[in-house]
Amino acid sequence: MDEREIQLDITKKYNIPNSLSRRYLPNGILIIAIDSANWVLLHNYEQEKIFNMLMTSSIEEVIAELDNPELHMDNLMHVLTELEAKQFESQKHKEQGLKNLNLYLTNRCNLRCKHCYMFAGTPLANELQTNEILTLLKEFRQYGGCNLILSGGEITERSDLREIITTANELHLKTTLLTNGTNWSDDLVEYIFDKVAEVQVSIDGYNEESNSKIRGVGQFQRALDTVKRKDCDLKYICGGGCRIAYVPSLLEADPDAVFVFQREGCTEADRMKLYEKMIAANDLFYS
Repeated sequence: MDEREIQLDITKKYNIPNSLSRRYLPNGILIIAIDSANWVLLHNYEQEKIFNMLMTSSIEEVIAELDNPELHMDNLMHVLTELEAKQFESQKHKEQGLKNLNLYLTNRCNLRCKHCYMFAGTPLANELQTNEILTLLKEFRQYGGCNLILSGGEITERSDLREIITTANELHLKTTLLTNGTNWSDDLVEYIFDKVAEVQVSIDGYNEESNSKIRGVGQFQRALDTVKRKDCDLKYICGGGCRIAYVPSLLEADPDAVFVFQREGCTEADRMKLYEKMIAANDLFYS
């Protein structure tokens, strides 16, 4: 017998097809997905009961609902193996499933950038609490979610940021953090090292003078210091997944501009050219 190992995320919730036909045969129960002509074969009514539970609940929830999980484990594993081996999930629902989630953690921000489309600053009265965010992430994962973007406001203003990132990591979500980069401690940089896919740090100028027109005095160096730590270099986390984004209005002033501060930097000539473009953009949009 060919034995194969099956590895599943127990928070998974299956997209079982809606149109099903059941045939009760002498050697088992045949469940047919009418639209795809796919099928699974179950051996007993206990397995059918588990199948029915999986139509509305995650694997984790089904295990919790079973009166004696250890006694039913063989039946559960058979059902899961059938679903996975036959790829029984509705392809229509899988294609339409929610894959990406942009989550604004807070409106609170330590800066007052002139171009901020969120009008960030003070927190809103109805912002999600920690337990609400964690529940949202778990449900997002159960319905096939893969990619998570956390932004604000400024995400480091949330005291529960580490807990949120940890939960996202445990749910195997590909997480991107959007930040102004001015409020990161060494231990926070180290903490997220193996838990996120990318960090995007916004810098709106070539130097202190140009950046301060938008983000305020002293913020340019603070953001750069976060990206280039002496002992815990943010730009090398996650295989180099740190990106510095410059002022969006630059593209409005010069649609052909393609310069971005990449993690390896750019030449002095490129820096000077970019500096001139940024000054022109800042003067145009923020004078």
